[in-house]
Amino acid sequence: MTKQYDNQVLVSGRYFTEQELQDVKEIIRMFPKLSLTELANTVCENLDWVTPNGRNKTASCLQLLKKLEEKGSITLPAKQEDKIHDNRDRIEFGVHTRPAQLIEGSVRAILSPSG
Repeated sequence: MTKQYDNQVLVSGRYFTEQELQDVKEIIRMFPKLSLTELANTVCENLDWVTPNGRNKTASCLQLLKKLEEKGSITLPAKQEDKIHDNRDRIEFGVHTRPAQLIEGSVRAILSPSG
């Protein structure tokens, strides 16, 4: 839930002052290559926005960032491409990627020394 009162924004039970919102903008400006999750964690660390056990309130911070972007207050970095797919494209198949010979029979028969 997001509401605004006298230059403050309320998200997930926390009011953010105008200065804190300026700090969020500065963090985004300073770290343009961070992923959205890394950015949210950085904001949490800088604003000391944590749960009672000390963990960053990353999900709540993501809500804040998305709301601020919807209002036009910030521009979030573009979503990063999936790195897993990039690595798959670089695999070269050869001797070491061929399927192994099919093994048939019970484990006992295969492992017994008499064969």
